[in-house]
Amino acid sequence: KKCKKKFDKYWSDYNSLLSCAIVLDPGYKLWFVEYCYTVLYGEVKAKEKVEEVRGLLCNLLKEYRDVDITSPSDIPIITPTSSDRMDAYSVWMSRKEKFSVDKSQLDLYLEEKNVDHKSKFDVLAWWKNNGAPRHPQLAAFARDILAIPISFVPSESAFSMGKKLINPWRASLHQ
Repeated sequence: KKCKKKFDKYWSDYNSLLSCAIVLDPGYKLWFVEYCYTVLYGEVKAKEKVEEVRGLLCNLLKEYRDVDITSPSDIPIITPTSSDRMDAYSVWMSRKEKFSVDKSQLDLYLEEKNVDHKSKFDVLAWWKNNGAPRHPQLAAFARDILAIPISFVPSESAFSMGKKLINPWRASLHQ
């Protein structure tokens, strides 16, 4: 019972981050997260959890926007002469499209066909070679999230003095 209580505490602390990491694996994406949550919680609760994960991904991805890019309101309105109005319109639209939020990089990535999850491939290499050209901000985000080491040792127990792990026998180099 004590073990189950600890598991539930740590699962609730880390399941969102682990879910984000699974979504960033092109072999699984959001479908696998939805499947797992359905198995764990049932269909209704799973849909809520999946939306939480999607929302978390969107919020985290916002942090990866290029801070040097100007906002749409900063785009100057060009006052062209009558002969080049359509050229000016094309330039203005291309600048405006940079800020289109109709489909985020996350949405576009999730719409792509999954990589075969049974094939063996390096996820970080996939993001570098395949994801980065199409979804540069999402690729940077994936690199950072997927590089986080996952440990089964809770951090407070690693530094806890409750039980001393080093005793005279463990402190010795003798066998």
